[in-house]
Amino acid sequence: MTRFSRHSSGLALPIGRASRLIACLLPLLAGACAAPLVVGVGRPEPAALPLDAEAVACRTSDGLELRGFHLRAEPESALVLHLLPRGMSATCGLPGFAGFRETLATFRDRGLSSLVIDYRGVGASAGEVDADGLGRDALAIWAVAQRLAGGREERVLIRAASLGSLAAAAIIDGGARPRALVLAAPVDAATVVDHAARAEHGALLGALLAACHRAPPVAPLAVMISAGRVPTLLLVPEDDPLLPTIEIDRLESAGRDRDDLRLLRRDEDHQSLVLRFWGFELDEEGGRLRPEPLIAETDFLAGLGLWP
Repeated sequence: MTRFSRHSSGLALPIGRASRLIACLLPLLAGACAAPLVVGVGRPEPAALPLDAEAVACRTSDGLELRGFHLRAEPESALVLHLLPRGMSATCGLPGFAGFRETLATFRDRGLSSLVIDYRGVGASAGEVDADGLGRDALAIWAVAQRLAGGREERVLIRAASLGSLAAAAIIDGGARPRALVLAAPVDAATVVDHAARAEHGALLGALLAACHRAPPVAPLAVMISAGRVPTLLLVPEDDPLLPTIEIDRLESAGRDRDDLRLLRRDEDHQSLVLRFWGFELDEEGGRLRPEPLIAETDFLAGLGLWP
């Protein structure tokens, strides 16, 4: 749960009646208006597990049980660990996410198993929604992926979008070396709080609200890219308020010496790319199912021998 306090804002306000009023109201405004990075999405629906998926659970280092499912292809198949964006759930209302079920079926048809587990406070997972716990959640989820892959992390592909890229960064920062990493519309732990607040509430109020939030305790995206341990595909929107062009340029610079990194800028916004990543394409008539991954992703996976 995002926490707010009058003394945690980090703002140096001038002395005066107006500044005292702002200082008193700021935590209340933040609690009422600022959208947290992780959100709950409703009541769990166990019957909504796709196809013949098996329910799975794991426990975080601070004792919370997280729930999700494993969709098996072949016994020795590679495993795709899907790290979900904000507002999506593995255990709550799955049929409502157009294209998600079909996307998982497409991966299975290609011989790839899938693992999806909700973060704390989301769907059927225990606890309260808390961005500070995202790193713990990611490591617990990664442990399940390793177990399902028979302890061979090179059999695991991490596939993440938006908020899920922070979970991926926590896994990589923890020393993991999966077979590959695919990030769509990634965000950076060092800047996402500020960008999200400004995008949702405007420059002035956004700046005040962002000052009340702590950045998620996850390694910055550029650090993960520069480490260069895992073949990586980055799919980034050309115009994304959550990852501005200057930060995309820095990512390109950080990975300039890597021959296993592909960064592709796409002519779509953050939401459109996230939806397309999970099998739904927006168009003038509203949208349509597109469960086949993007050509850029299938080409990348084929080059690694992961997409027949």
